[in-house]
Amino acid sequence: MLVFSLGVFVPIRYLYPSRTPVLRPLTVGLGLAWAAAVLWSLAHLAAVSRTLVVVSLAYPVYYVGLSLALHVRRT
Repeated sequence: MLVFSLGVFVPIRYLYPSRTPVLRPLTVGLGLAWAAAVLWSLAHLAAVSRTLVVVSLAYPVYYVGLSLALHVRRT
């Protein structure tokens, strides 16, 4: 959590899904699927599948990777 908190102060242009035209439909769709997976996991903490948790981590990796790629492309 500390790493993510410090990320606010890093001078990188993070992806804003509804304003960035690059891969907007994919990013918004994956974000919605990720949000649903997280909400389902929170609602069913006792029976959460490890596979679902691991797969749900793919969206944050995608988000950071795309943000970094767009940042590098703009500099």
